[in-house]
Amino acid sequence: MKKMRIKDIEILKFTFNPLRTNCYLINLDNQSIVIDPSNMSETETEELVSNIRNSNLHIFNTHGHFDHIAGNSGLKELFKYSKIIIHKLDCEKLLDPKKNMSYLMENEIVSEPADVVIDEDSEFSFGILNLKVVHTPGHTKGSVSIIGDGFVFTGDTLLEGTVGIAKEYPHAFEELIRSIKEKLLILNDDFIVLGGHGEPSTIGEEKAFNPFLS
Repeated sequence: MKKMRIKDIEILKFTFNPLRTNCYLINLDNQSIVIDPSNMSETETEELVSNIRNSNLHIFNTHGHFDHIAGNSGLKELFKYSKIIIHKLDCEKLLDPKKNMSYLMENEIVSEPADVVIDEDSEFSFGILNLKVVHTPGHTKGSVSIIGDGFVFTGDTLLEGTVGIAKEYPHAFEELIRSIKEKLLILNDDFIVLGGHGEPSTIGEEKAFNPFLS
């Protein structure tokens, strides 16, 4: 686990499961927020849960692939009033091992259904923290990025030095690049990019060095 402080917000970064998927945790005074609970093993779940400070828990899935939703049901069981939040176009992936791709693994993953379904771009206020969820399709039809004050969780849309795979539907890659350029690269260059895999980057670094965005 790694700790980062971006302005007034402390973000904990975990890397879980065989695909080394990043999970992020923010603890506020009266609530906690998990982005992409990727924990699959008992040990990973214990590590994540031991760092969650509030039972008032919001779970954001940047998209519905199994390695980003694996911990949903476990957290729902442990935190009775937690809420799973995902875009409407990826809702079915939560409940279908073929659609979330876990059927390719030894253990098929089925999540609890969504509690909050995002349609248009949405904003969430958690005291001192405001998050804007923007639709960034391409990796999946329902992929989103979550923008805070000086940072953005990009799931598998934009990664350090690369971009996510985009093959699920026709013209997905073109849509992915358009999402990045129109929704993410408009952010300030010093915004921290917190991707679903790999290390943090910045918008400025991705503009300058990402070979897919030239």
